Amino acid sequence: MLVAACAAATTVFAPALTAHADGADDGALLNQINATRAANGCGPVAANPQLTAAAARQANDMLANGVVSHVGSDGSSVGQRIVDAGYTSYSDFGEIIFWSTGVGAVPAAAVNWWMNSPGHRAVIVDCSMTEAGVAVVRNGARAAAVGEFGRQ
Repeated sequence: MLVAACAAATTVFAPALTAHADGADDGALLNQINATRAANGCGPVAANPQLTAAAARQANDMLANGVVSHVGSDGSSVGQRIVDAGYTSYSDFGEIIFWSTGVGAVPAAAVNWWMNSPGHRAVIVDCSMTEAGVAVVRNGARAAAVGEFGRQ
Protein backbone atom coordinates (compact mmCIF):
# COMPACT_ATOMS: atom_id res chain seq x y z
CA MET A 1 0.00 0.00 0.00
CA LEU A 2 1.31 3.44 -0.91
CA VAL A 3 -0.07 6.49 0.86
CA ALA A 4 1.74 9.71 0.21
CA ALA A 5 2.58 12.21 2.91
CA CYS A 6 0.40 15.30 2.98
CA ALA A 7 1.12 19.00 2.95
CA ALA A 8 -0.99 21.96 1.99
CA ALA A 9 -0.40 23.56 -1.38
CA THR A 10 -1.39 26.91 0.00
CA THR A 11 -3.62 27.28 3.06
CA VAL A 12 -6.13 25.26 5.02
CA PHE A 13 -9.65 26.48 4.37
CA ALA A 14 -13.01 26.64 6.07
CA PRO A 15 -15.74 24.16 5.11
CA ALA A 16 -17.23 24.61 1.66
CA LEU A 17 -20.92 25.10 1.14
CA THR A 18 -21.49 24.39 -2.55
CA ALA A 19 -18.69 22.35 -4.03
CA HIS A 20 -18.97 21.05 -7.55
CA ALA A 21 -17.04 18.54 -9.58
CA ASP A 22 -15.49 19.53 -12.89
CA GLY A 23 -15.40 16.69 -15.42
CA ALA A 24 -13.05 18.65 -17.67
CA ASP A 25 -10.60 19.00 -14.78
CA ASP A 26 -10.91 15.27 -14.07
CA GLY A 27 -10.03 14.36 -17.65
CA ALA A 28 -7.19 16.86 -17.76
CA LEU A 29 -5.83 15.54 -14.47
CA LEU A 30 -5.83 11.91 -15.64
CA ASN A 31 -4.19 12.96 -18.94
CA GLN A 32 -1.46 14.86 -17.08
CA ILE A 33 -0.87 11.93 -14.74
CA ASN A 34 -0.52 9.58 -17.70
CA ALA A 35 1.81 11.98 -19.52
CA THR A 36 3.93 12.21 -16.38
CA ARG A 37 3.97 8.43 -16.04
CA ALA A 38 5.07 8.11 -19.70
CA ALA A 39 7.87 10.61 -19.13
CA ASN A 40 9.02 8.41 -16.25
CA GLY A 41 8.93 5.13 -18.18
CA CYS A 42 5.52 3.88 -17.02
CA GLY A 43 2.48 2.87 -19.01
CA PRO A 44 -0.80 4.74 -18.59
CA VAL A 45 -3.31 3.96 -15.87
CA ALA A 46 -6.82 3.14 -17.08
CA ALA A 47 -9.77 5.01 -15.61
CA ASN A 48 -11.65 2.86 -13.11
CA PRO A 49 -15.16 3.90 -11.97
CA GLN A 50 -14.82 2.49 -8.45
CA LEU A 51 -11.52 4.30 -7.88
CA THR A 52 -13.12 7.44 -9.32
CA ALA A 53 -15.97 7.15 -6.80
CA ALA A 54 -13.47 6.77 -3.94
CA ALA A 55 -11.51 9.79 -5.20
CA ALA A 56 -14.68 11.87 -5.43
CA ARG A 57 -15.65 10.89 -1.88
CA GLN A 58 -12.30 12.06 -0.51
CA ALA A 59 -12.13 15.23 -2.65
CA ASN A 60 -15.62 16.26 -1.53
CA ASP A 61 -14.77 15.48 2.09
CA MET A 62 -11.58 17.49 1.88
CA LEU A 63 -13.36 20.51 0.49
CA ALA A 64 -16.53 20.32 2.58
CA ASN A 65 -14.89 19.52 5.91
CA GLY A 66 -11.41 20.99 5.64
CA VAL A 67 -9.84 17.53 5.71
CA VAL A 68 -6.13 17.80 5.01
CA SER A 69 -5.21 14.17 5.46
CA HIS A 70 -5.49 10.75 3.89
CA VAL A 71 -7.87 9.98 6.77
CA GLY A 72 -11.41 11.15 6.03
CA SER A 73 -13.43 13.32 8.41
CA ASP A 74 -15.41 10.15 9.21
CA GLY A 75 -12.20 8.32 10.15
CA SER A 76 -12.12 6.36 6.89
CA SER A 77 -8.83 5.14 5.47
CA VAL A 78 -7.85 4.94 1.81
CA GLY A 79 -8.46 1.19 1.89
CA GLN A 80 -11.91 1.60 3.41
CA ARG A 81 -12.95 4.17 0.81
CA ILE A 82 -11.88 2.09 -2.17
CA VAL A 83 -13.54 -1.05 -0.77
CA ASP A 84 -16.72 0.94 0.02
CA ALA A 85 -16.70 2.04 -3.64
CA GLY A 86 -16.55 -1.60 -4.78
CA TYR A 87 -12.83 -1.91 -5.57
CA THR A 88 -12.32 -5.09 -3.58
CA SER A 89 -10.01 -7.34 -5.62
CA TYR A 90 -6.77 -5.38 -5.41
CA SER A 91 -3.19 -6.37 -4.76
CA ASP A 92 -1.97 -2.80 -4.14
CA PHE A 93 -3.33 0.74 -3.98
CA GLY A 94 -2.17 4.30 -3.37
CA GLU A 95 -3.66 7.75 -2.91
CA ILE A 96 -2.50 11.25 -3.79
CA ILE A 97 -4.23 14.36 -2.47
CA PHE A 98 -3.95 18.08 -3.20
CA TRP A 99 -5.83 21.10 -1.91
CA SER A 100 -5.42 24.74 -2.58
CA THR A 101 -6.88 28.20 -2.54
CA GLY A 102 -6.52 30.51 -5.49
CA VAL A 103 -5.13 28.01 -8.01
CA GLY A 104 -6.86 28.28 -11.37
CA ALA A 105 -5.24 25.42 -13.28
CA VAL A 106 -5.70 22.69 -10.68
CA PRO A 107 -4.59 19.70 -12.81
CA ALA A 108 -1.25 21.28 -13.70
CA ALA A 109 -0.67 22.65 -10.20
CA ALA A 110 -1.58 19.34 -8.56
CA VAL A 111 0.69 17.22 -10.77
CA ASN A 112 3.55 19.69 -10.34
CA TRP A 113 3.13 19.64 -6.56
CA TRP A 114 2.81 15.84 -6.43
CA MET A 115 5.95 15.34 -8.51
CA ASN A 116 7.86 17.52 -6.03
CA SER A 117 6.57 15.52 -3.05
CA PRO A 118 8.49 12.23 -2.70
CA GLY A 119 5.55 10.23 -1.33
CA HIS A 120 3.08 11.43 -3.95
CA ARG A 121 5.65 11.06 -6.72
CA ALA A 122 6.21 7.44 -5.67
CA VAL A 123 2.52 6.68 -6.21
CA ILE A 124 2.37 8.35 -9.64
CA VAL A 125 5.52 6.69 -10.98
CA ASP A 126 4.79 3.24 -9.55
CA CYS A 127 4.71 1.45 -12.90
CA SER A 128 2.92 -1.53 -11.36
CA MET A 129 -0.25 0.53 -10.87
CA THR A 130 -2.64 -0.13 -13.76
CA GLU A 131 -5.85 1.70 -12.82
CA ALA A 132 -6.78 5.04 -11.35
CA GLY A 133 -9.67 7.27 -10.50
CA VAL A 134 -9.36 11.01 -10.09
CA ALA A 135 -11.62 13.80 -8.92
CA VAL A 136 -11.29 17.58 -8.83
CA VAL A 137 -13.85 19.48 -6.76
CA ARG A 138 -14.09 23.26 -6.52
CA ASN A 139 -15.88 25.86 -4.45
CA GLY A 140 -14.97 29.32 -5.67
CA ALA A 141 -11.20 29.67 -5.35
CA ARG A 142 -10.91 26.56 -3.20
CA ALA A 143 -10.15 23.21 -4.79
CA ALA A 144 -9.33 19.64 -3.83
CA ALA A 145 -7.94 16.96 -6.13
CA VAL A 146 -7.57 13.28 -5.33
CA GLY A 147 -6.14 10.35 -7.25
CA GLU A 148 -6.74 6.75 -6.22
CA PHE A 149 -4.44 4.19 -7.87
CA GLY A 150 -4.79 0.44 -7.89
CA ARG A 151 -3.58 -2.85 -9.24
CA GLN A 152 -5.73 -5.97 -9.30
